Amino acid sequence: MQARSYSIDYMRLVLAAFVVFGHSGLGQQSIGLMGIILASSVLRTAVPLFCLISGFFLLRSIERGRFTGWVTRMFTLYTVWTFIYFFLMQLWDRPLQQTLYELFMGFRHLWFLLGLGQAALMLMFFRRWGLRVLIWSALAFGLAGLLLQYLRLTGLAPIPLEVFRSGPFDLYPFVVMGYVIASVHRDPDLFCRLRPSNRVLWGMILGGLVLANLEQMFWLGLFRPDMLVEFTAGFWLICPAVFLLALDMKAPAHSLPMAMMASAIYVLHMAFLHIGTQLQLDSPLLPALAGFVVPALCVHALSVSQRGQRLMAQLF
Repeated sequence: MQARSYSIDYMRLVLAAFVVFGHSGLGQQSIGLMGIILASSVLRTAVPLFCLISGFFLLRSIERGRFTGWVTRMFTLYTVWTFIYFFLMQLWDRPLQQTLYELFMGFRHLWFLLGLGQAALMLMFFRRWGLRVLIWSALAFGLAGLLLQYLRLTGLAPIPLEVFRSGPFDLYPFVVMGYVIASVHRDPDLFCRLRPSNRVLWGMILGGLVLANLEQMFWLGLFRPDMLVEFTAGFWLICPAVFLLALDMKAPAHSLPMAMMASAIYVLHMAFLHIGTQLQLDSPLLPALAGFVVPALCVHALSVSQRGQRLMAQLF
């Protein structure tokens, strides 16, 4: 691996802000339908980009013999925080069947942790046959996920959202992208030969945005005026291009635990939004700000001592 890319750390925090902003619904009442479509196409790139980052660093974990601990941690965090939110949201009065369904299919925003663990297990299974098979498997599952989503949007099949918005069909292709980039990135000469130029990467971002927005408008106008597309084919162009540009971008060095901050923000922000809803606040602005700032400050406070660092590693 080459030297640390601080720009990826900064990108993590930006993506965490995207997640908080998207879940809060800030500005939806004032930007109009086209604004919502464009914002959705931008903000929804946060999850696949997080997957790219995870896949990129997963190669290092595998080579150091830490994969089992990594994937176990994902499932443990998912289970622990699911039960925390279960009691925070006082969900014990609802049917047990619904609770078990959410637990195994993905609870609220925490589905990402479950899906990331599933995607990592799939990567470990397919990588034994080499990068070519790994890439083809990612393409196959990604296309299958798009097809399942389209079947739901057309009404041809009542496929639950949790089926295609999941580790195998949504996250796995992007985890593989990150892993493949890491595999090539370790050889500077090979990486320089295979990496598209910045002009091409910016073209991929622009083309991906156009494709994503056209796809949203197509489905909204033709079939489902009440539901935005969860993930689009345009993300397959946007996300690897953004990641490659960020990977080579020069950014100021720092000593902050930004990766852990982003993780804490992702896990905790929905608690602040939920509390804001319970308090019936006029605007989600304050809960959204608290959902970003408070977890980041908590992680920073914990990072100054060894005991705090151990607690931080267990929680986030």
